[in-house]
Amino acid sequence: MPKVIEILGPSGVGKTSLYKSLQNDWNEEDPWGVYHDIRYKRDPNKRFIHRVFDFLKRKQNTPKQEISYKGANLNDYPKERIFLKDHPEFCNRVVGLINEHSRKSFGGVDKRFINLYFMFETFEHVQAIRERTADKRACLMDEGLLSRLMHLNSPSFSEKTVDEYIQFMPLPDAVIYLQCSPEEILQRAQQKENPSTVHHKLSENEIVEMTMKTIQMMNYAIHKVEKKNVTVYKLNAEREIEVIKQDLINVLKQESNYVVK
Repeated sequence: MPKVIEILGPSGVGKTSLYKSLQNDWNEEDPWGVYHDIRYKRDPNKRFIHRVFDFLKRKQNTPKQEISYKGANLNDYPKERIFLKDHPEFCNRVVGLINEHSRKSFGGVDKRFINLYFMFETFEHVQAIRERTADKRACLMDEGLLSRLMHLNSPSFSEKTVDEYIQFMPLPDAVIYLQCSPEEILQRAQQKENPSTVHHKLSENEIVEMTMKTIQMMNYAIHKVEKKNVTVYKLNAEREIEVIKQDLINVLKQESNYVVK
């Protein structure tokens, strides 16, 4: 199966920009890939707008009585169910932690529903990659299970929460940790026309406070997974995106078990 390489960093560090840039540079013969290109075969002759129409057509043709997710019938693709069955202790713990810590997030917003939704989405992604038993490439996931832990960050969040979460969490094969100061995160947030969902309606002080706490929890989580023999690569995310991307590609090549024919 592919090696699961999770990219981790506080909101605003540039994970999405790096992920999209890697997609633009990716070729099928590369010994690595981002999740979406490993999971879904890319058709180079199909324009983006045509793929959108295909998606809408699938949604329209899905019978209303069936359970659907992004146009797919979960009765045919029960990956979340398989994940729940294989990792019951972790899933039970996650639901309890979301209920406890997402009830009142930074800014006083109740994020229990949205965090549960995204968590189940990641369950499906991880299960889909783990089922590709013949694939030996390194798979970069921008929203893996460790990253979802950070979405639980709230005023009530603590190191004990991290301990409870990681105790039963299926571990990635490696982690790429993008490091950036809270001041740099704030500056980037101020320059964005559309702030990220996490930063929405937060004051400058609240963004800095939340980022500091996120980094503190990330450092603790990284320490915990390193003790479980997960390799962690720490990259300075305050550099130019092309420089960071090349370092990231080098890590993916190093972690891959895939032999280019």
